[in-house]
Amino acid sequence: TTRVSPSCSAKASPAELCCSLSGCCYFSSYLGGNSGNRGKCKQPCRRRYFSKSGNGFFFSPQDLATLELIPELCKLGVQSLKIEGRLRQPDYVSAAVGAYRMMLDAPAEAYSETLVKARDLLSRTCGRKWSTGFYLPKRTDDLIKYDAIGAAGIKCGNVEAVSEHGFGFTAQRRLGLGDRLRIQPRNGDDGPAVTLTKIYVDNLPAKRAKAGQRVFVCCDKPVPADGTVYKIGESISDYSARLAALPPRKTPVDLDLELTATELKITSSNSILPEWRAPLQLQPARQHPVSAEQIAAEFSAVNSVVFGLGECQVAIGGAYFLPAAQLKELRRKFWSWAMQTLGDGGVIDRSAAAMTEFRQDYLRLAPAYRLPERLTETVALKPHGAEPADRKAIRAVSVFDFNKQTNEVILPDFCPEAKLDAVKRAIAAAYASGIRRFRITSLYGLELLREYSDIVRLVSTPLPVCNSFAVLELQRLGADRAMVHIELERPAVEALKSKSVLPLELYRLGRPALLTTRAKIPIEGAIHDQRGHEFEVRREPLSGLTRLYARKVLSLPRLPGIYDYYDLTNATWRTADADSFNFDSEWC
Repeated sequence: TTRVSPSCSAKASPAELCCSLSGCCYFSSYLGGNSGNRGKCKQPCRRRYFSKSGNGFFFSPQDLATLELIPELCKLGVQSLKIEGRLRQPDYVSAAVGAYRMMLDAPAEAYSETLVKARDLLSRTCGRKWSTGFYLPKRTDDLIKYDAIGAAGIKCGNVEAVSEHGFGFTAQRRLGLGDRLRIQPRNGDDGPAVTLTKIYVDNLPAKRAKAGQRVFVCCDKPVPADGTVYKIGESISDYSARLAALPPRKTPVDLDLELTATELKITSSNSILPEWRAPLQLQPARQHPVSAEQIAAEFSAVNSVVFGLGECQVAIGGAYFLPAAQLKELRRKFWSWAMQTLGDGGVIDRSAAAMTEFRQDYLRLAPAYRLPERLTETVALKPHGAEPADRKAIRAVSVFDFNKQTNEVILPDFCPEAKLDAVKRAIAAAYASGIRRFRITSLYGLELLREYSDIVRLVSTPLPVCNSFAVLELQRLGADRAMVHIELERPAVEALKSKSVLPLELYRLGRPALLTTRAKIPIEGAIHDQRGHEFEVRREPLSGLTRLYARKVLSLPRLPGIYDYYDLTNATWRTADADSFNFDSEWC
């Protein structure tokens, strides 16, 4: 059986690179409930921070751009490159896609010449200085540009005058109506963005300005008097007319075709079409047997403005000769019959059916476990650190630090390929010592523990567990308990409890990392922002990771029916300055 489906085009783009490991950043969420893990990041990493050693944009990385790495990525077997398009303007998407498409299509002999053209095109995206990000280990040392304002765009000048009708500056490069500017305050906060709809050049109305000319931009937004003007976009023709001219979308009809020497049988999995059969008398092919691709291509020719071929699977029971004219006639007869049979409502809406199935699955979810009368708490410890208050508490330590008193080991939340063998050996040593509880902080841990059949697998932060279907998937992967995501508010935790198929655990006390990065951060120790939020930057020599912690300790109340987890690796029992994160926040 051959499944025939449309091929996917390769796509790529430069991107505003995130400083943190994916899924391990709570920075934005901590400062206002806008979770970066759920698409609401306010980019606090782009702001200025202050310390006794100096001030700077300590978490603001350069933009990711990998044009020169395209040949290597293709050699590795990469078939699709992701474009950063959400919330982006048409000019950005057009230039980014064009540049990467240019490199993907470039012949080997014209690589150098094409790279120059692609880089020139990509430069029009008006971003930050380029970097290869985390693709190359040596670049993590200079990825952070801490001594420059973290504004994206091409600098066009400095604000020289501000009035209630707009602002003036001397242009450092060509500008025109339709271009977009951002005026960045020197303190690193977000600045206003404006589109040039009316400008004056040397006190006269104009459509464009050249470098060196004095420009007044009309706008009604407050502009910082000390701001720097950045160009963040250009005016280009949009695709409105082309999109409007596209033909209406056809309703896809999925087909399964089975060809034998004596008949062609067709069924449909997403419509009311009954089975359709056509008798045949095919002879074995001597040279050119009909292929599944040929049959699928022929049946894709549907003479209808309403229906079209959807997914198509073709099974051929031998090597047969099927003349092209006969195949075309079979296609015409089938689709003529299908059009008369289907009518309105004859095809199942797959998205609507999927949503109905999703709702039914959700309504059937219910806790499938029985809790003991007393829920034993778990306390994460560090060597020579604070001790559990309850002697019966489960003692959890790093998989590299267990001893005779350890009941549970915690796997690293980040493990590069080169360190996998070391983690495997540590797991084996812990198991051999009698430990049967393993805390998994990243999905790779579930795979490493697959061979152990008599252990308890506990999923824990920073692996985000935000909803009941995430818990369901973790159960399928072998997890025995799941910690609710520390970003969740109280109502979300209680709703998750009512639908979770696994026992849940609550991170009740500790100081979790708000950001974890492989980039070299040019500061350590205490820092704060201009709003008075205090943090600590700490680098781990063994892992090479740098983590950002809030000064305040996360402290949550006990919830009935949920296990308690206390993290004393970065906190103590007696903490006067505590915070509940999003748990009791009104913004969630």
